[in-house]
Amino acid sequence: MQKKLNKENQGRLAQALRINLLKRKAQQRSRINVSVHKQQEGVFYQQTDRGFLVNIRLTPNSKHDEIGGIYLSPEGQAYLKVSVRAIPEDGQANVALICLIASELRFPKTHIVLVKGELSRLKTLLFQVNDVQILSQKLKNLIN
Repeated sequence: MQKKLNKENQGRLAQALRINLLKRKAQQRSRINVSVHKQQEGVFYQQTDRGFLVNIRLTPNSKHDEIGGIYLSPEGQAYLKVSVRAIPEDGQANVALICLIASELRFPKTHIVLVKGELSRLKTLLFQVNDVQILSQKLKNLIN
């Protein structure tokens, strides 16, 4: 009787795991489709009265310094994916992020401020800029 219950429970558990896996795959597919759509809209940045706010998902301690496209969080917020080789200690990854973004956009490092997410992967950078159209075009070109 005990063995029958164990086999029955194992079968239920295996079925639940398969269903959960299928749900996760479906969610990932929908995120990919949505992120491609959102990428064209450019929703990872927004204009404010102080400049541009850019949402970034940083991956420190990676093999290469690179900007990798768009990441869509489960809440639906879009982020620019950035990877840096620096380690996440004493703000080294944040400094490397600002240096990489500044060099890719040909923008002065002194005009980029980390506003939110000093100890988090999800960060918000403020670009203090006078000419909004030029930075907007550079950000669009960065992901294309």
